[in-house]
Amino acid sequence: MHLNDVAYCIVNSLNHRVKCWEIIANTIISAGFSVGWVSALDDDRRTVWIVDAHRDGKRFIVHSDDKLTAFLELETATHEFAVDLISKTPPRDLTSAR
Repeated sequence: MHLNDVAYCIVNSLNHRVKCWEIIANTIISAGFSVGWVSALDDDRRTVWIVDAHRDGKRFIVHSDDKLTAFLELETATHEFAVDLISKTPPRDLTSAR
């Protein structure tokens, strides 16, 4: 997600009560990943966010003290995986599909 996307996300969330992390979660889910998140308290009683996504036997887990940061990092990791997966997939023969 680029800085302009984050700015759009913030404006969008102010206007439509949609939070940036929800938009990112929906994007990751739309890419075929299962997504989950939970908050917990660390030893110093600070909130820590744990978000994860998995697809095709690959799991990504991110810990952060901020929910949006955790989802941004998860989006980066899952995007890189999806791009790598697509680049390794041989092109389909479209001439035989009639």
